[in-house]
Amino acid sequence: MANSKSITGVGKNKDKWTRRACPVTLKFATATKRHDINLLLEAYRGCVNRFIKVLWTMPTEEFGLNGDTLALIPAGRLSERYKSNALKQAIEIVVSTKRAAEATGNKINLPEVYGQRDPGRQIC
Repeated sequence: MANSKSITGVGKNKDKWTRRACPVTLKFATATKRHDINLLLEAYRGCVNRFIKVLWTMPTEEFGLNGDTLALIPAGRLSERYKSNALKQAIEIVVSTKRAAEATGNKINLPEVYGQRDPGRQIC
């Protein structure tokens, strides 16, 4: 498949389409835009890590992708959509880490999200 961009219909009129994902290059991004992107990534990773810390102490049956769990952490600089995505990622990390520990019998530590291999490297 040459073009793998996902598109979806909007509203009742199926003739209108909107792109949900669109790859872009940072080749022409200014230093200010790159800085803003890095701030967004930093805020997102911080939100995921805060959710992980809260969810880690709770039994997995007590939390889910719902408003009660979402309200455990303030949004800060993020929109509710980003906050919801951060919660979803944190739930996946906590549940899979606890499952892996049960399966292997190994002692586990609190996971932490860096978002990239080298935590000191800038994305942009």
